[in-house]
Amino acid sequence: MRFLLASIVVLGVACGDATILGGSNEGSGGGAGGAGGSGGGSTLGDGLPCDIASTLRTRCASCHGSPLAGGAPYAILSLADLQAAAPGHPGETVGARCVARMTAATSPMPPGSGPTVPSAELTAFQAWVTGGLQPGSCGTGGGAGGGTGGAGGGSSPPANDLPCDLAAVLGSKCISCHGSPLSGGATFTLTSRADLLAMSAAYAGQTIAQRSLVRMQSATSPMPPAGPGASPTDIATLQGWITAGTPAGSCGTGDGGVAALTCASGSMWTRGNSESFEMNPGLACVSCHLGNNFGNQNPNHVRQVGEAYFFMGTAYPGLNEQNTCNAHPPAGVNIQIIGPDGGVFTELVPSPTSGNFASDGYAGFSTGRSMYNSPVPVPFTVRITANNKTLTMTTPTTNGDCNQCHTERGLNGAPGRVTWPQ
Repeated sequence: MRFLLASIVVLGVACGDATILGGSNEGSGGGAGGAGGSGGGSTLGDGLPCDIASTLRTRCASCHGSPLAGGAPYAILSLADLQAAAPGHPGETVGARCVARMTAATSPMPPGSGPTVPSAELTAFQAWVTGGLQPGSCGTGGGAGGGTGGAGGGSSPPANDLPCDLAAVLGSKCISCHGSPLSGGATFTLTSRADLLAMSAAYAGQTIAQRSLVRMQSATSPMPPAGPGASPTDIATLQGWITAGTPAGSCGTGDGGVAALTCASGSMWTRGNSESFEMNPGLACVSCHLGNNFGNQNPNHVRQVGEAYFFMGTAYPGLNEQNTCNAHPPAGVNIQIIGPDGGVFTELVPSPTSGNFASDGYAGFSTGRSMYNSPVPVPFTVRITANNKTLTMTTPTTNGDCNQCHTERGLNGAPGRVTWPQ
């Protein structure tokens, strides 16, 4: 699911496209959950081309980051990490093992169900490893420049107020002309969040970011106009950022753009798996109740099928709220499931304590339909309202287990948690 505004990107979209590299004897787990040891002193993107850094950020860093999580045994964040010898595989680098696991028919990485790493990302990653794991300049003070192909020109890199994956797209696809100084006939810069949020002089009511997305998708006048065009991943990155409400980032500030986990309410669920509608906010409810071990949250595969309802998730105030943090949403947050005919299938209200929502009819919460009763009309979209604002999903989906994508760091292109409009 992709939403307009504030961090509610990819709530479903056949979730399973990614989690982390690891699993089996090389690191296990899926989401961003679970505490681990230290990830070492690596910083995301250090010495890497930016397209490779972007793949690590969206597919690996939630567990193979710093700190480690989900049972991952080592960090996969930097050029040094990927050039290191792979434990248990003499003669192979960690980078080569990443490719082997991403392409494995059995026990693949990322470990979730459904599609694995998108083909465009996998092809780029394989080519980079085969080419000798050559260094780039993402995270070295060169901003998003230095992707495979480079930013070109001598233009200044994107500003540090953008998320790193978006900065990587601008650095590899836009900045050679839309940098500072301008070149190639470009009339405005694309180097900062302010640049992207500026209104288009030629298209009333549209921002430069929105126009950039249109041009990247254009079949007749695409941008960039020459060389490798914008990949599906590039387009999804920009679209996801716009959908999420164009949040500020911190790429180039020394933390690799990875925000610290927070708990804005200061209140945590402390009762473990004790049965309650309030239990385990932020975790993938449906997956767990069906006995799956997504994110290493159900290692014993305990099943509670009768409480696995089609729509389940947690609404938070911010992108990087940590697992089991109680969200405490304000009154008035409303979640509508919209069927393919445009009608409202059901309305869900998050718990005022945990922020959990579900289509299960628990006392005090909206009724809905269990996945074992009347069929859910698919594909569906979602509309969320709060504070006299509305978020509307732009891409229909069939997956109602929201927290499979909206983890602490976000999976499958999601930037983080489901959030209500602020």
